[in-house]
Amino acid sequence: QPDEQWRVWLGYSRRKAEIAIPDPSAPANRGKQIEDVPRWLTNVGAEWQVFPMLKFSAWGNGQGNDYVERTNTLGR
Repeated sequence: QPDEQWRVWLGYSRRKAEIAIPDPSAPANRGKQIEDVPRWLTNVGAEWQVFPMLKFSAWGNGQGNDYVERTNTLGR
C-alpha cells in the first residue's frame, strides 16, 4: 500500500477447463473448452481513507471470452 490512507489491489487468474470425457453421443468434443467458462478473470481497485469516518473506493472486474456452446464453433 502506498501509504496509510491508500490501499490498492490487483488480481488475475487463468483457468483451463476442457472436456476430458465427452458425452458418448458427441465424442468429437473431447479436449474442447467447457462452455461459459472464461479463460481468465481479473479485478483491480483502490481505496482512499480520507477521514476515519469517510472512505472512497473504486474497483473493476473483467473476464476473458468464453464459448457459448460445447462444440466451440460459435463466437467467444
